[in-house]
Amino acid sequence: MSMNPRRHLIIIKGKELTDQVTRIERTAGRMAVTYVGGKTYRYASGNVEWLSNPKCIPTGDSHVFVQGEQLSDIDDVLYFGKWVKLFHKSGEQRLCLFSDIDIQQAEPSSGRSQDVLAYFRELAEGSPLRSIDDQSLMAMKYRHLKRGAVRSVLAGFLETGLPRPAKSAPSDPIFPFGCNMSQKIAVQRAMQHPISVIQGPPGTGKTQTILNLIANLLLQNKRIAVVSNNNSATANVLEKLQKYELDFMAAFLGSNENKKAFIEAQSEGRVQLPTLQPNEEEAALKEILRLNSQLDK
Repeated sequence: MSMNPRRHLIIIKGKELTDQVTRIERTAGRMAVTYVGGKTYRYASGNVEWLSNPKCIPTGDSHVFVQGEQLSDIDDVLYFGKWVKLFHKSGEQRLCLFSDIDIQQAEPSSGRSQDVLAYFRELAEGSPLRSIDDQSLMAMKYRHLKRGAVRSVLAGFLETGLPRPAKSAPSDPIFPFGCNMSQKIAVQRAMQHPISVIQGPPGTGKTQTILNLIANLLLQNKRIAVVSNNNSATANVLEKLQKYELDFMAAFLGSNENKKAFIEAQSEGRVQLPTLQPNEEEAALKEILRLNSQLDK
């Protein structure tokens, strides 16, 4: 029988193998690992992480996010130092870094926000947009809309009171696609607030502003969804990324045809990005700060 995954975490050469190990022990500076098949292998200690007796992170009625993706059906969240093991009620398990997980308190089960959401669901039933079997398309979407996390944009719309304080703007934003002063201000404000509206006639640099926002969010290791009610708007953003040979980081999705085309167009090779040395990264940050100070004069 393999080791209990709720009590132990075993990572060998970067891969979790807890469910394949029946015994593990430290011997003479090495790790002796016995697998389910009965064979024992000895590894250098640096190649094996063995963590035991985790702490249970209470989730209650909270929302669990991993790298921005909301997970459902969570049974247990166990904390193994820098690692977190998530157990779903379906039996599925997932390992992630503690820095990648975010647990947000859910909105209270009663109160104004629930009443407003119920009201919108009722209104959606009368929407003229119907499916083939005469179901309201909008109501179908609302049925999947659950109570939001306290820090979510939805909660901000539904609750009463003043808007939450804005986040502080990053001191070192970048503008690799160029900008004028109004675009610079737009990017900085968008980085501070959960929702921003940027308006302007054609040719005023809205796409350029979007590209600069994407660049700054990527610096924060965020994932970005560029969404529009028509393909031409999102295609325009992708076209600009292609112009600067940065389209490898984007997936043009939406329709099934777009998804299929994206998957079929993937190459076997991996994109090799340049790696900055610590002194080079420090020099680049200083230059960004210098350029920002010049722009603000």
